[in-house]
Amino acid sequence: MIQSEPTTSRGKLLQKTILTGDGVGKTILGFVGYGLSLLMVLSATLTWQWSEAVLAPKPSEAGYMVISRPVNLANSLGLGSSSLTDQDLKTLSVQPFAKQIIPFRSANFSAFASASIRGENLATALFFESIPDDLLDVLPADFRWSEGSSQLPILLGRDFLNLYNYGFATSQGLPQLSADAVGLISFQVTITGPKGQRTYTGKVVGFSDRINSILVPESFLIWANAHVGDGTKKPTSRAMLQVQSGDDPAIANTITDLGLTTNQDTLRLSLAGKTAQQSSQLIGLMALMFMALAVSQLIMSQQLTLAAKHQEIRILKELGYQAHHLIGPLVRPFGIRLGLLTLVLMGGVIWGQTYLEDKFGLPTVGPLTVVMLSLMFWLLITSLNAYALGRRLQYS
Repeated sequence: MIQSEPTTSRGKLLQKTILTGDGVGKTILGFVGYGLSLLMVLSATLTWQWSEAVLAPKPSEAGYMVISRPVNLANSLGLGSSSLTDQDLKTLSVQPFAKQIIPFRSANFSAFASASIRGENLATALFFESIPDDLLDVLPADFRWSEGSSQLPILLGRDFLNLYNYGFATSQGLPQLSADAVGLISFQVTITGPKGQRTYTGKVVGFSDRINSILVPESFLIWANAHVGDGTKKPTSRAMLQVQSGDDPAIANTITDLGLTTNQDTLRLSLAGKTAQQSSQLIGLMALMFMALAVSQLIMSQQLTLAAKHQEIRILKELGYQAHHLIGPLVRPFGIRLGLLTLVLMGGVIWGQTYLEDKFGLPTVGPLTVVMLSLMFWLLITSLNAYALGRRLQYS
């Protein structure tokens, strides 16, 4: 009886047909294309996972950015304003990445500082700003002021010290100063406004890497604006944006769309993350298209070979073989070869993933995604091949 024959003998003729002649080269080419495209898909997926892990906000971590509007020629000619509008602040505050946005408070009076260093008399005009203490990256214990105090603590942007040491001091023959040395220097600060003049003893109590400004305690600036300045509120020139994570790619897009700017270094990782994600998406899409072509090549090569062997298939059918008798011996070898290739590639990618994570300190994302994708592609392609061969054998 036909049913009692071994399965291997049932499909022996068709197995030889697929693995001989033109079918061999086309099938091998299809397997090579599948292997390359699977590597591309898995690599793109790992790149996406790594970038997501790097960019994911951490509960204890927040990013801080000083936001302003670029100054253009119209501003220089007095035909426009570089101030931030209330709408700018509102738009930023409702963004998913924003925790809060706080405007800098500016002085509405003039300030002047003078000091003597090694017999050299130095004097300069100053500007003062303030920001709530919780937005500062450093908060010295003596950075505080109360009404009646003659001491004025100042928090200086570190860039000012660098400019003095490596620009002004070296060109003018003045001594360079360390951060500790600057903290030992007291100088006279005079503020002048419509309501009078006050003199204080100023002292730099710390340096900020986050804010490039001359900061005074907010309590001092509120009092001085009201009692020395004209009491009016100046337009907001800058604001501190606190975000969930400074690495969120959406930040750069939003700031650009609003026509605002910030220190480009603060957006570097954000832009790098955005580029990595877009690149991995593009590579993944190309890999899927390449895989579709490779799988089509695999299936079509067998379809064309079976079409060329139409007479042999017809003879087997006349002998009593049905399509379901023949499909197994054809599908199993294909599935086994595809499975072995998938396992080898999957193991290689997992090894490479582990090596890169250990070597370069990349986030550990685990092999589960690689395993699941590999098995999914193997199962999908094997099923498609079985369906296509079944229909070909049924109507041959």
